[in-house]
Amino acid sequence: MAFSINRAILLGNLTRDPELRQTNSGKSVATLNLATNHSVKNQDGSYTDIPTFHRIVVWGKIADFIHKSCRKGTKVYVDGRIHTSEYEDKSGQKQRSREIIADNVIPMSEKQQYAATNEPETTVDDFEDKTASNTPEVSGDVDPNDIPF
Repeated sequence: MAFSINRAILLGNLTRDPELRQTNSGKSVATLNLATNHSVKNQDGSYTDIPTFHRIVVWGKIADFIHKSCRKGTKVYVDGRIHTSEYEDKSGQKQRSREIIADNVIPMSEKQQYAATNEPETTVDDFEDKTASNTPEVSGDVDPNDIPF
């Protein structure tokens, strides 16, 4: 077996609100549309941002969390793998679709951005499986000198 890596790491802004669906078995799946930019230097020395649009698919409890906590314009970090699928369109032509199957999606925008909504604030703790968690409880202040990195 040959060694290979299929990894995508993106930091960008959502171009619309996440869409949440349920599979027949009841598992949550969210679709995100993410825009990233790269800059190109013009002849006059100024820069122009060139957008690239990505389709992101998120499964399970992360999908539920992202649907409740993110909106259009939210800056998010995405870590996942690139997936390409083929299908036939209505006219019978073969088409390809590329998407990122996300392992991690982390909102990077400030919480104050959502203060105008009527929904209660959602945290990652709301979606953690407490029975599967083996993270020890930490109490008191943490001294930065005790952190090993």
